[in-house]
Amino acid sequence: MKLNRKIYSDWLRQDETDALPTEIVSVESAVSRRVASPRTNLGQGRGRLYELFRHLADDIHDPSCTICDYGAFPGTTPRILRDKLFPSKDYKLLAAGFNFSSDFVNAMIARDIRVLEMEFDLRKCGKAGPPHILSGPFEQDSQDVAICTDVIEHQMYPLSLLCGINRLLKMGGVLYLTTNSVSFIGDICKLAVGLQNLEPLEVSHVVHDDLWRPHIRLYTKRELIRLLAMAGFQIEYAYYVDNGNVFRGTKGALISTLRTFTSIVPHLRSHIFIRARKAVPAIETEGWNVVARQCTIYGIENILGAV
Repeated sequence: MKLNRKIYSDWLRQDETDALPTEIVSVESAVSRRVASPRTNLGQGRGRLYELFRHLADDIHDPSCTICDYGAFPGTTPRILRDKLFPSKDYKLLAAGFNFSSDFVNAMIARDIRVLEMEFDLRKCGKAGPPHILSGPFEQDSQDVAICTDVIEHQMYPLSLLCGINRLLKMGGVLYLTTNSVSFIGDICKLAVGLQNLEPLEVSHVVHDDLWRPHIRLYTKRELIRLLAMAGFQIEYAYYVDNGNVFRGTKGALISTLRTFTSIVPHLRSHIFIRARKAVPAIETEGWNVVARQCTIYGIENILGAV
């Protein structure tokens, strides 16, 4: 299908009905944050997700392809892929991540989406957990498309994630990646008044590291391009996008004003969108060597399995 703004607006109007329970923003959170409708994950990220779905609709036409969403919770991307963009079961859809609830897993199964439980980072590998993306029993060189939206900023060791995605992608396979931009004007305003641009200390990894993984680092576009090159990817395009979340009242008016500046200075927008193609096998990359050194330091060489 060809996705346009009108179709997407129809999706948004219907989303509180269509969304999975895991995608719904609580009433309390919506009120305290002055969130405008729809009160869903799609509504909160409508700008960057429109870019993702628009590109996927334009780029993917082979019903035999395999598409994996890395960091699939709360389920917005796999749901939209199956329910809206690629309803044919010929498209093989995968949802990767860990600690999924049974309700989430059942929602994926109902859509014929295979769930892959896996660990992305290195910092949790000393504990019992799911298989690691770098060595788990997942079919290597098997995926045509990888999607990784707003995940890399949660990783202590992002090259572990990127090299793992490389490992599972076919040669020439495509990665679509989004993440928060460190130069976002909203975060600059926070810093200007003495606030933290990541999570507050009380819920950060410094004092509250648990299964919910807070933001570790935000990146510039140039840094992301460098990391992806280290992991064996060739950049096809990279640009700044607005997350698109809409708020009510004074907060909404202020953000609308700030967006005026971002239309003039793109790097002040909230997110970075990248499409990259696998050009080098994971084990031959600079990034793999970096990850291997990190594993040696922490005594977890066992996660570097056969590639």
